[in-house]
Amino acid sequence: AAGKTPVLCRIEEAKFKGMVRPGDTVSIEVKHVETLQQFHFMTGTVRREGKAVLTIRFALALVDKSD
Repeated sequence: AAGKTPVLCRIEEAKFKGMVRPGDTVSIEVKHVETLQQFHFMTGTVRREGKAVLTIRFALALVDKSD
């Protein structure tokens, strides 16, 4: 959204399942689950060599840049 800044407002169920070291290449997948007013609920997975090293649920709020 133009003129808006995403602000991390909630982290739930963050599960760290492996190490990521300098030089490792990771892929990040994020899925939008639901929107309630200005809040966007998401899930995410970080993978190293195809194996999940982090799974997480989180929420972002979109706020006006002037706030």
